[in-house]
Amino acid sequence: MQGRISNGGEKVADSRRSSRMYYIAAIIILTAIIVFAYINRGKISKILTPLIIAVIVVYLMSPAVRFLESKKLSRWLAILLVYLVFISAFAIGIVFLVPEIARNIAELLETLPTIVSDYEETLNDWLHQMQRSSWPEDIKNGVFNEIWGAISAISKFATDILGKALKGLVGTVEALFQILLGLVVAFYLMKDRESFVEGLVSIVPRKWRKEVMDTLHDISRIISKFIQGQLLTSLILGILETAGLLIVGVRYALMLGLIGGLSNLIPYFGPYLGAIPAVIIAFLDSPVKALWTIVVFIIAQEIDNDYIAPKIIKDKLGLHPVTTIFAVLAGGQFFGLPGLIFSVPAVAILKVLVKRTVNAIV
Repeated sequence: MQGRISNGGEKVADSRRSSRMYYIAAIIILTAIIVFAYINRGKISKILTPLIIAVIVVYLMSPAVRFLESKKLSRWLAILLVYLVFISAFAIGIVFLVPEIARNIAELLETLPTIVSDYEETLNDWLHQMQRSSWPEDIKNGVFNEIWGAISAISKFATDILGKALKGLVGTVEALFQILLGLVVAFYLMKDRESFVEGLVSIVPRKWRKEVMDTLHDISRIISKFIQGQLLTSLILGILETAGLLIVGVRYALMLGLIGGLSNLIPYFGPYLGAIPAVIIAFLDSPVKALWTIVVFIIAQEIDNDYIAPKIIKDKLGLHPVTTIFAVLAGGQFFGLPGLIFSVPAVAILKVLVKRTVNAIV
């Protein structure tokens, strides 16, 4: 009896040691992958872009595919039907939205010199008034230095954005090719998902397979929440903000609403960044319109916080707000715009791996 207990205890200890070694190895490998990806991020981004697009498409379309499968449709036919609906919606969006957005951009570029001139005139009047004021000279000089520093920073930021936009236009053909390739990859990922999972699990030792499957399930849940929740809430907010801007009478409402919706992909900071262009454009007409524009974005965010996000996302990714904020800051610092968007789910996935490792060790 004692021998059986001893053997059972040894098996449990061996199992815990195996789990511990698996998670330690997983964290080491993940860390090495992150370092390698950062060093070679330019080349890797071009290679992985179709795969990232495919993963996003898979998580967006899988619920609809599973629903059609439950109605006795074959999987490949269900995927084709969902693709047909998706491509049709995309084509309708291009036909109706792209010309309007292009018209907004063209009008904005035409009026941009006038906008800059109006701001320069207002700024110069304000600076002349300050120069004639009775403020001490050191305070005036300090204020002037801060103002010109801010203007230089804004000019550099605008120049960088314009340069990236032009590069984006030049790379449109490449982007379309990557999207097409991503759709093809997504088709096969959905069609043969069991084969991919079995192939992945088959390279893992049997004693670790349950832990691997549980970990992959947690990671898949995080990715699903982020992709389905964030994209859908951003779409709804973009529609709400566009409608609000149209009601207020802000110029280029469709383009500004689109910017506002897309900016919500960035946690915490996105809603504020997305509101800035709309407020600036509205302020050119009148300060009152700018105030109403701020109200539009505040109402949209309140609707998101109270009704949209709780219904769609239901629960967060398990990160404290402070962790989320620093994840976004670090992601933006090291990886730019992609880091701002994907840093939070990346940290949530890392948390899952660390937590399972700690549980295995303890």
